[in-house]
Amino acid sequence: MVDWLHAYVSTTETNSGNANPNRHLPFYAICQAVLYIFIYRHQEIARLPDGIEITLQWRIGRVISSELNPLKYCLP
Repeated sequence: MVDWLHAYVSTTETNSGNANPNRHLPFYAICQAVLYIFIYRHQEIARLPDGIEITLQWRIGRVISSELNPLKYCLP
């Protein structure tokens, strides 16, 4: 799912007309799912032998700081 988010962000960075959030509903749904997985399972992930490295590879900061601004549109 994280790879898909990064691919989607890369695609939308090169396209114009990203202002309509309804065009990106799948992105927001998947982003919310990934964030919930991290929020509610971060302790379990951190206990894995390579858990920290896995989450660093997710590069969630890139997704969150993208033009799509998922924190604005995802449910709390």
